[in-house]
Amino acid sequence: MRTLYEKKEILFAVIWIVAYCAILGTIRGNFGDESIFMLIALLVFTTGIIVFVKANHLEDKYGLAGWPKDLKRYIFFIPMWILATGNIWDGFAPSYHGAELVIS
Repeated sequence: MRTLYEKKEILFAVIWIVAYCAILGTIRGNFGDESIFMLIALLVFTTGIIVFVKANHLEDKYGLAGWPKDLKRYIFFIPMWILATGNIWDGFAPSYHGAELVIS
């Protein structure tokens, strides 16, 4: 895996995107979004990504090493947060209920 990542980073990413879509698409089709199997598959993919990044010391490369030193460079995120949260300003009305909120 590491050699594929080092030689062809984009191919590495595309392979994992295709695997993600194929595996989770199958699970979604068979069990639905609210199933425990979907949650487990998402946790496995997330854990795999975290382990790969940490094992290969890629935290700095992808900006996961901590808070940035110069916060002024990231001030453009403020309008993005406003746009991202605009739909919940008039109240929060989830379309899922109970455990579906946690799993989805």
